[in-house]
Amino acid sequence: MGKNIYLRKVMAICKTKNSIKTAFVLLLAMLLQSATVQAQEMIRSMEGSATQFSLARIVSPYQEWIVYNENADMSLFGRMDTSGLANVFVRTHPKIHVKDMEISGGILYFCGNMYDEESLGEIGVMGFFNISDLSSPSTMQISYIKFKEFKELRKLTYYATSLTKHVPMVGTGEDGRDYIVDVFYGGIDPSMNYWRREWMYIPNIDAEFDDIACIKDSVVVSSRIENETEVQMCFIPKTGLEGLAFFSPALFVDMVKVPDQPTGRVLLQKIIGKNDVYAFYRHGSYLDACHFVGKQNPASCHIAILHTLGYFPECFELKDLCIDKNQDEISVLLTKEYAMAQYHQILHIPTLLPSIGGSVAGHEYGPYISYEPMSLCGGKDYHTVTMGEFANNWGMARVVNSQFEECSEQIQARVSQKGRAFEPNRKNYTIIKAETEVLSIVVTELDLPVLFRCSDYARKDNENINK
Repeated sequence: MGKNIYLRKVMAICKTKNSIKTAFVLLLAMLLQSATVQAQEMIRSMEGSATQFSLARIVSPYQEWIVYNENADMSLFGRMDTSGLANVFVRTHPKIHVKDMEISGGILYFCGNMYDEESLGEIGVMGFFNISDLSSPSTMQISYIKFKEFKELRKLTYYATSLTKHVPMVGTGEDGRDYIVDVFYGGIDPSMNYWRREWMYIPNIDAEFDDIACIKDSVVVSSRIENETEVQMCFIPKTGLEGLAFFSPALFVDMVKVPDQPTGRVLLQKIIGKNDVYAFYRHGSYLDACHFVGKQNPASCHIAILHTLGYFPECFELKDLCIDKNQDEISVLLTKEYAMAQYHQILHIPTLLPSIGGSVAGHEYGPYISYEPMSLCGGKDYHTVTMGEFANNWGMARVVNSQFEECSEQIQARVSQKGRAFEPNRKNYTIIKAETEVLSIVVTELDLPVLFRCSDYARKDNENINK
C-alpha cells in the first residue's frame, strides 16, 4: 500500500473534520503505522548481478549476513547488513560452486565443487576464510582443500572440542559412491596442528547421503537406500579422542528407519547444544517431519501441501531449511507446480509441531511476483531470510513470520500425526585416509548497487524499527 492511499484517507477525514492539525497528526500516525507493518517484509535487489544459486548465513549480531552468489561468469562472497548500505562483495578466482556453508567462531566454512585443470573436470572442494578479512578485500585470501577423489561435497556441519576442529560433510566420490567426510585440525600433539581429511562408507549398502548435522553426542546423516524406497537416519557417535576424525575409532553406525517412503532428498535441522534433530522429506503430496532426540523418535507428522484453492499440487520439491536464532521455529522452502506455473512456498513450523499437531502458517511467492527464492537463512526471533532472484537480478528477501505485506501471500497448511521410526540396527563402516594440502584463492573487490524493491518508501523507518 503506497503513500497515495494514505493521503486519500487523510483527505477524506479532513473534509469532515476541517482540521489541518488533525490531518497532520493522522498522516504522521498512518505513515508510522505503514512503516511498522511493511517493515515485516522487504526485498532487495543487487543490481547488475544475475544468479544461478545463492546462500546467506547470519552473523551475530542479527543485523549482518555473509552471502554467496553464483552466476555463469563468476562466484562471489559478501557481507550485507540491514541498512543495505555497508555492503562488501568480492569475486573469487577461480570460480567455486558452493553448495553449503556455515559460520563458527568468526570463520565461514564452505563446501562444493570446482573445475580442476589437472584432471580437466569438476572435483570436490572445502574451504574457509575469516569474516573480518572482508573489511580488507585487497589483502583477502580464501583457503581451500581439493578433493580430487570426489565429484562434489554438498552438505557440511561444524563442531569443535577443546583441541580439535571438525568439518563433517557428505559428498559423492569419483567412483559414484556417497561418502561421509571429516576435515579436522589439531590434537594433543602440536605436530598434528594442520588440516587432515578422512572419509568413510558403509559396505554392502547403496546409500545416497543427503544432509549432515552435528548434535550433542553424534553426527547425524540422512540417507536414502534400497533404490530410494526407505530413509535411514545414520547416528555416528563423536570420538572422545583429540586429533582424530569424528568417526574414529568406533567402527559402527546406528541406522534408524523413518516411516513411509520418500520422494526426493531428506534434509536435516539440528537444535544447537541438544540431541534434537528434525528430518524433513516429501512423501507423496505431504511434507513429512520426524523429530529425533538422539536415536529415539518421540513424534512425527504429515503436512498437507495444497494449492491455495485446496487441491494437491501436480508436484513439489523440498529445497531448503533454516531455524530462527531462538530455535523456536523451522522454516521450510518448497517449490510447487500448478498448470506449468511455479509457486515458492515457505512454511514456518514450530519445533513443537510434530508433538502437538494443528496447522502451520506460511507465505507464498506466486508466478505474479518477480521474486524466486533459492535458499533460506534464519534470523532474529521468527525472522527468515531468503536469497534468490528478483527480476533477473540477484536478490534477498527478509520477512518476520506471520507479517507478510505486499511481496507475498499468506497461506496455511494442516498437520496430522504419523507413525514413529523403527528401532535402530547397527552397521560397520570402512575408513579411507588421504594427504591434505591447503591452497589459497585470491579475490577481487566488486561494486554492486543494492536497491530496495519492497516497502521502499518506508525504508529508513523500517531499518530503525527492526534493528
